[in-house]
Amino acid sequence: MPKKVNPTVSFSLRPYTFADNPFLVKLVQEQMQPILENATGAPYNPEQFLYHVQTSHARILESDNRPIGFFTYLPLYEEGRLLFSSMILEQEFQGRGIGKKVFEFIEQEALRLNCPEVEVEVQRGNDGALRLYRELGYQEVAVPWEHTIRLRKYITQENITRVLEPEPEPVPAAGTARKPAAAVGAAKKAAKSSPRTSVKPSRTTRTRSAGSNGLKSFR
Repeated sequence: MPKKVNPTVSFSLRPYTFADNPFLVKLVQEQMQPILENATGAPYNPEQFLYHVQTSHARILESDNRPIGFFTYLPLYEEGRLLFSSMILEQEFQGRGIGKKVFEFIEQEALRLNCPEVEVEVQRGNDGALRLYRELGYQEVAVPWEHTIRLRKYITQENITRVLEPEPEPVPAAGTARKPAAAVGAAKKAAKSSPRTSVKPSRTTRTRSAGSNGLKSFR
């Protein structure tokens, strides 16, 4: 049976406000409470979690004008490091490409803030997050606590995460008949067999500013 693939989703991000607290506390309880309690050996403490959010750079992820998740990060300017400390999404939005786009934003921020060394910490048992970090080039460097793994990546313009978009199909000129599918396939096959001197990378997804309120949209 073929594996079901969730479609990608459009979303935006904005700065955290105190009004987001009820959503954040509920989200962590639903998605991460067992993993956090296993990692720390202590019951989940909403007040301690909110203190972490309020002392970090926190962003709320939204889709269709409602919150669906959040992430936090903290630049350490004197050390040239950026700590990516948490990201949690509602269940239905996991595995739909949001994590990669968030890291495209985070790594751009790291270069902009002159903090090119990005570190992330993930709890054992959070297999989806660990798989994503490894896929994006983060390497394990330490186990600071029994159930926590630290990964690191030094960001440059060459290795920064870029989320590729498919190139749009060209629109035929007026009066030009569209080639049959068989002819297109034959042309592609012939092109593959001919020598090439270079291959240009596809264009990449970019964040777009939507005014002065800190909102950014991703498509």
